[in-house]
Amino acid sequence: MKINRQLFWIIILALILRLLFLVFYVDLENVNRWEYGEVAKNIINGNGYSLFYIDGNKLEYLYSESVKPYPSAYMPPGYVYTILPFFLIENEIITNIAIILFQIFLSLMIVVFLYKLVLEIFDNRTALIAVLIYAILPEFIFSVSSITPTIIFHLLITIILLRLYIQEKSKNTGYFIPILIALLIYFRVEFFVYLFILMFYFLIKKKFKIIFIYSTIIFILVLPWVIRNFIIFDNLIPLTTSSGLNLYRGNNSIMIGSWGDENIHAEILSLPRNDKFEVYFNKLYSDKAISYIKSNPIEFAKNIFIKNFELWIFNQKDSRATNILYIVPWLIILLFSIIGFTKKNSSQKLKYIIFVFVYFAVVSSIFFALPRYQTMMKIVMVPIAATGLLLSYEKIKIKFYK
Repeated sequence: MKINRQLFWIIILALILRLLFLVFYVDLENVNRWEYGEVAKNIINGNGYSLFYIDGNKLEYLYSESVKPYPSAYMPPGYVYTILPFFLIENEIITNIAIILFQIFLSLMIVVFLYKLVLEIFDNRTALIAVLIYAILPEFIFSVSSITPTIIFHLLITIILLRLYIQEKSKNTGYFIPILIALLIYFRVEFFVYLFILMFYFLIKKKFKIIFIYSTIIFILVLPWVIRNFIIFDNLIPLTTSSGLNLYRGNNSIMIGSWGDENIHAEILSLPRNDKFEVYFNKLYSDKAISYIKSNPIEFAKNIFIKNFELWIFNQKDSRATNILYIVPWLIILLFSIIGFTKKNSSQKLKYIIFVFVYFAVVSSIFFALPRYQTMMKIVMVPIAATGLLLSYEKIKIKFYK
């Protein structure tokens, strides 16, 4: 693809802002690699794909040379194996720098593919505004330092949407799309929800060939992880052992987002301490969540609205979501997105993007919403916000000239 001059300078701007952020704001000695980094350390140090262990009266997941952790399927393997080579570097600070620089490179790729996506749906002016928003928005700049799959999610979802719109125009079967969807599932297992929404749409449109091809390719590509889990745990764990905890965190008697109380902590410590630990751990939380939902159906229904408020507006319990550099840009993006939806034929043009919104709303309703879920969703709001910004500008201009 030939990159025009305006897009080139936006890419340069995005690069400069992210490098400045890395140099002046990132504490390279204290970068949180979350569970992904701990699993990577365990693999490097001969413990295999493992995470949790019991340390005295505490459930731990931080890597320790003196402990043999239990086998894990808590985190999907996509991001773990993406950052794994960086952990071969013995210096922690250099490892952190290398991962962040890699994610900065991916963010520049996002600029290019986001431009192509918006150009496919709208026009060049809208596409340039969209990528400019992506380049300068503080939240997107910060995301390069987050050792999570956020940046890769942004990249893959942008490419998937682009290919879906190209497939629709060409009337050809996009064999590359199911490969990308399977790949994204290896990074975010709940992306299966988007796949179901997409399959339902194809079913309505009677695109049975596409349904068969997508289902077959994705099943084949995801199967190795399913087989691995069955061999390790002697149980059918299709994708992850974290679903029970996430279900509980969204559905419990304490508060949305809670990890549980002292009673649950005691029950965790009493679980069998063997290779099937995560199976018992997952079942403990899922049983309690399902029990709560059955006993409190009205509360469950009411919490759906609260969780979607936290997804679409802000989570008042999380200090990150109330930061002025987070909440003000988000409300501006949300406002212009609403305006963008008023454009003629926007719902038809944006259907694959709307499916992403439905996917996040469903996941948040069943489980719960963290600020990073909003960050992941925000990438597909940028094209609509750019449209809304242009619509607002045109209306103000017309009013001014009158």
